[in-house]
Amino acid sequence: MGRSLSSSIQCPVKINLALQVGEVQPDGYHPVDSLCVFMAGGDRLTLSPSSTERFTLQLSGPYGKALEETISQNLVLKAARLYAKATSVPVVDFHLYKSVPPASGIGGGTANGAAALYLLNQQAAVPLSLSALVSLSEKLGADGPVCMQRFLSSAQSLRVKGIGEVVDAGPKLPPLFMCLANGGRAVSTAKVFQRFDEKAPASPFPLTLPQRISSYYELAGLLAGTRNDLRAPAFSVAPDILETEKRMKAQSGCIFARMSGSGGTVFGLFPSSIAAKLAQQCFSGRHHWSVAGPLWSHRQGEG
Repeated sequence: MGRSLSSSIQCPVKINLALQVGEVQPDGYHPVDSLCVFMAGGDRLTLSPSSTERFTLQLSGPYGKALEETISQNLVLKAARLYAKATSVPVVDFHLYKSVPPASGIGGGTANGAAALYLLNQQAAVPLSLSALVSLSEKLGADGPVCMQRFLSSAQSLRVKGIGEVVDAGPKLPPLFMCLANGGRAVSTAKVFQRFDEKAPASPFPLTLPQRISSYYELAGLLAGTRNDLRAPAFSVAPDILETEKRMKAQSGCIFARMSGSGGTVFGLFPSSIAAKLAQQCFSGRHHWSVAGPLWSHRQGEG
């Protein structure tokens, strides 16, 4: 039997360490090849038993109000409806503490939807198989499978291919400390891809990745030979991202920095938690959204 008690989980944010994007296909999708990691510091989703006949969602946190007008389309509720169609589950009330800026290129909304699927599966009398959960997550968008796998896999990094539906374990990594910074401007993914398609650059596949990366400096060297193909299109939409990236690279101890996803969040890799935290304090002092910490570990944040 599934559980019927309240449960809560942190929704880790997704960082594209490298992102290669191919030309748009006839179906409108772009093939990708990406190396992803996840980091704590995302939103927190809580569910509790409901006395109503439908799923509900309450919002709070620094960015909760920004989502109120579109709450009926929120991916948490979409995930709940998808799950309820797949198997029997009690109706629940969700509460989302929204601490990640919307449209920031780190999969915040999709991670929330994947977290809803994960928590509902714990409540179900007959839980879905892991493969069925991943299949459901595909309906949340291109980031759905990788965000779902983050709750299911113990891999330190994940390799994403196809149009996002192929997710495998990536290289083993050394202990990673990161700082994320975002200037606060929402960046439209659709607009970034439109700019990308206007250039239609050829993008060679695949990424060449080892099974293990032993040190920060080895990782930095590897990433220096990769790219984010959405970086230039995002800069043309929001030029201030470039300044954030330059400032991250200039932080003491920063080994590597790059924009993640379609923008506008920039990540920096650091050799220690102290160095990452000092960078976070610098950006917070400049009125940026910023978090720092280690990579998100398997099932971290439950409770």
